[in-house]
Amino acid sequence: MKRATPLIAVLALVGAGAACTPREVGLWQDWHAQDPAAAEQFASNLEAQPQSSGGGDSGDNQPGNCESYRDDIAAVGLPVDTFLRIAWRESSCNPSSTIIDSDDTGGGLFGFNFKGTLAGYWADLCGITFENLTSSVDRQMTCAKAAYDQLGLQPWSNTAY
Repeated sequence: MKRATPLIAVLALVGAGAACTPREVGLWQDWHAQDPAAAEQFASNLEAQPQSSGGGDSGDNQPGNCESYRDDIAAVGLPVDTFLRIAWRESSCNPSSTIIDSDDTGGGLFGFNFKGTLAGYWADLCGITFENLTSSVDRQMTCAKAAYDQLGLQPWSNTAY
């Protein structure tokens, strides 16, 4: 029963702090049942993630206007000009873009790909899936930052920056 209190606190953090949908909380609970340490580590890292200084999910961003994402990219600590170029290449700066073809199932502002070598990477790293990809610009920002911290530009390496 000692685990109940921390689990309740973590669920509150995952659900409220990250603005998760009930489905996302359920996915996190399933993950927690399979790998409690990893799921709790992920949830505790949400608290430490930089918050957007404006834009993001607040409505200040304008799909197709790359400059409108500049402050959000800077707020999470990504190299701004590099990720503005990535956003233009991957989505024409539209965080709601999606693609499904022979080598790509994904999309979002930074072209998250859920096929090939990155198939399960995004969900494990930061909870982003094809199903919740376009629901949160802030989630896209924090996922890009987590991947950049872990892999550098490797997820976006098909074009040199």
